[in-house]
Amino acid sequence: MPATTTTASTLIKPVVDDTPTVVKFTNRQLLAVLKAAGMRDMQASGDSNFRWKVNRAAGNTSAEVYSEGQGLPTSGNQTWVEAALAWVYHRVVVQITGHLADAIGSHYLSDGALGILAGELQYGIDDLTDLMNNTFLGSTNNGLDIAIDSAGTYAGQARATITDWQSSETDIAGVLTVASLTAMYEAIVDNDRGGQPSALLMPWNQVTNYAALAGVENGTAAARLVRYIAQPGKAPSIDVGFDPGLTFMGLPIFGVHDMTDTTIYLIGDAARGAWEFVNIRPITQKILSLNDDSEARIQVSTGGTLVCRNPRTQAKITTVTA
Repeated sequence: MPATTTTASTLIKPVVDDTPTVVKFTNRQLLAVLKAAGMRDMQASGDSNFRWKVNRAAGNTSAEVYSEGQGLPTSGNQTWVEAALAWVYHRVVVQITGHLADAIGSHYLSDGALGILAGELQYGIDDLTDLMNNTFLGSTNNGLDIAIDSAGTYAGQARATITDWQSSETDIAGVLTVASLTAMYEAIVDNDRGGQPSALLMPWNQVTNYAALAGVENGTAAARLVRYIAQPGKAPSIDVGFDPGLTFMGLPIFGVHDMTDTTIYLIGDAARGAWEFVNIRPITQKILSLNDDSEARIQVSTGGTLVCRNPRTQAKITTVTA
């Protein structure tokens, strides 16, 4: 009877490849696309908040038209308030025990415990980045969805009291249309706001819906476009999808992972300094004391905030059919 892998299974030494396959998704897209739209990176020092002054004087009542010999009016003045956003801190703690170090020290990972620690740090920082991205997408902790809103309080200023602090927000409660996007654009550039649109941010399902407005997925044949692409010396090819480099009225469209799938944002005035990401603490590693047999315990932390200096020149449409 021959020896087989079954009969001699206890003699077979497992060989595990050192290179891991990472199947989880780390989302670091939001800040990247805002930077592409014109957002600035800033470094702060001191204070428990990021603060800036806001001129909320409405209209032009401090000035007047006058005629020859007319007496001086009462002097006008500007109305100032202070906006303030608290720093948002994120951290991850990585730790490996002495037992783990013993277990892997002379086995399959060439760097032993050091390799395990480096891997925990690398993927821990990925988790930290992913959490930051999702935090600043949201409606709390100074996230995008509260920065661009027509209600609530942002940076300490209540929009019910300061109406000029309101973003344009429209609940369309239906399918995406060209008219809804055009109305959002107009709301930003008209003489009530005077903004300069920078980019559209939307979840990927809405990117598909946008392409379908006149693309291959459009149910109306008259509105369906199929692109025939002819290369020199080659037969024409057919691309029945859409070019992901989409634009609307010349503005780049960014599909953003993990964004609420029924909301579309119009980012305004990014080139004019309306958007910043301000760091109070860059990513920092700190070796923590040990209270057991662990080989190492390290905290990786960072602090900062997403800042919209002028919510008035931002817009969003909500409850768009997914």
